[in-house]
Order: sequence, then C-alpha cells, then structure tokens
Amino acid sequence: QLSPTRLTGTLFFGAQYQSDANVAPGSSTIASPIGPILLNSEFVKMSDWDIFVSGSLLYTYDLGNQDHDTIEATANGVLNHYMKVGRLDLDFGEITLGPRFRFPELPDTIAQAVSVKPYGIFNEVGLGENQYFRTFGAGLEATGTVWNDISLKGVFEYRDKTFTNAPNRPASTGLTGNDKLVSLSLTRPVTANSALSLEFDYVDQQTEFTFYSNQTYAASAAYHIRYDGPAGLLHFPMETTFYGSRLWSIYDSPDPCCNTSSTLFFSPSSRDDRRWRFGITQGVQVADNIELIVQFQRDIVSSNLSLYGYTSNSVLFGPQIRF
Repeated sequence: QLSPTRLTGTLFFGAQYQSDANVAPGSSTIASPIGPILLNSEFVKMSDWDIFVSGSLLYTYDLGNQDHDTIEATANGVLNHYMKVGRLDLDFGEITLGPRFRFPELPDTIAQAVSVKPYGIFNEVGLGENQYFRTFGAGLEATGTVWNDISLKGVFEYRDKTFTNAPNRPASTGLTGNDKLVSLSLTRPVTANSALSLEFDYVDQQTEFTFYSNQTYAASAAYHIRYDGPAGLLHFPMETTFYGSRLWSIYDSPDPCCNTSSTLFFSPSSRDDRRWRFGITQGVQVADNIELIVQFQRDIVSSNLSLYGYTSNSVLFGPQIRF
C-alpha cells in the first residue's frame, strides 16, 4: 500500500462460437459493376469456433505530490485463432503512456474526483498471420463525478494508421489514413448493487480509398447488477450485465463494389450502414480473483449495399483472472 508503484490487470481466455464468423452477407450473390456475381465459398456466410486470450495491464507510478498525480501506462492485447477462417486470425497489442493530473481542490459544487490525462498511443495489429496495420497517436481523457453519484468520462483520440498488404488482401494500403474519436460516457448507481451506463461515440475515419472514409455515430447502454449466488452453492457473488447499442456509419463517396441501379447501367452509391447489437454477460465468481464468464450476443447490420449487411449470433465463455 505504501509503494509508489502499482500493477493491476486481467487475463481472460476461452472459446467463442459465431454464426457468421467471416462477417459475410446473407446472400451469395451481389450486384457487381459487370452484373450479378456468385461469391466464392470463402466469402459466403460461415459459422466457426475460435479460441482466444485477452489481457490488460495498468501500471501507475505515484509522483508523490499533494494532489497524488501519477504516471500511467496501459497495455492491452488480444490473440485469437479460428478453426476454419484462419485468414481472420487476429493479433492485437496496444500501449498508452501519459501523466494523470488530479484536481482535488475544485469546489464540490463543480465536480469531485476530477482528473485529466494526456497520453500517447502505439499499437500493432496482425491479421491472418501477417502484419495488418500499426498506429501512432495521442489522446486526452477527463474524468470526474457530478451530483455526487454520476461518474463522467470524456475522451478524444487521434490515430494515424498505416496498413500493409498481404497475398490474400493486396489492397489493404487503401485503408491507410487517420481516425479521430470523441467519446462521452456516464455511469450512475440505480440501487446499492446495480448501475446504469450510457455512452455516445463519434469517429471520423479518413482513408486513401475515399469510399471507405466515413463518419460513425454510436449510442450504447448497459445495466450491471451484482448479487449473491444460490445459498449453499456459491461463496462468492454473481453479476449480470445487459447491454445494447445502435450504430450509424455514413460513407463519403460511392463504393465501386456494387451496382445499385435497377437497369443495365452501372450506378454505384455511397455506403450507409446501421447496426443493432444486443447481449447479456453472466459472471460467476469462483475464487477471490477468478470469475467464469459466459456471454451471448446478437448483431444485426443493414446496409444499402447488400455486400455489407449481415446478422450474427455469438456465444463465448471462459475464466477471467484479476490481479
């Protein structure tokens, strides 16, 4: 407790089933610029299992001043491997580093527990056992509590992304560009053992291929409740989270993938996507620092370009270790 340094983290591993693992359209035929085309089998909706491991670390160093300012370093990573769709195997690692300044002397009538954290961002991402992209960027985070029990968090991030081609995706460099993210979230207790969280996100994504540049808006809500397990069976509490989100993505220019004309003449349109996501996560604590997690989720994506519309159901399960 007296040490100026502290390291905390989580490790989560397990298996996941997805009814549309390759995020493919429901129809095997698309209206291409040269007429209807039957998609190859690898691009048609395919269910699959994958195994995964994910983890996060938070290292803090107390600077020893009266405000308890700190230096924070975070590390997050994901590794997964599909049984059939190996070209979508993902390797993701991200590091952030920056100081967190605290403002305990602010009047309580404004906010409590206010902090501001500027930070740098670096990540490396692999896809299908080849490098996919890397990111350099910077962010600014502000947190605080208002009206005694509403926790607020605001984030702005800028990321410069450089993509790399691979034999099975020779045009990935067309995604090179930058992302600008604005996020605002709030959490408020509902009862002594439950809380409601709301979040709004906006992303401006610019790419070399302008038909992939887009502005995306998202709103989400989650209700989390913690409670005692069945008497005599479990010595630790259980927790359940219900969540849902709505996303709108509006693209900048016509996509040459698809013909949206009802005639023989080729007429492309800008992509316009909508996504619903619903899910429930159940946690069963089996030790002081170990929890078994089961999650059920459904995604429904509609698009004016049928190539990008899909539905998928997924279930994942595994143990989560905290330290």
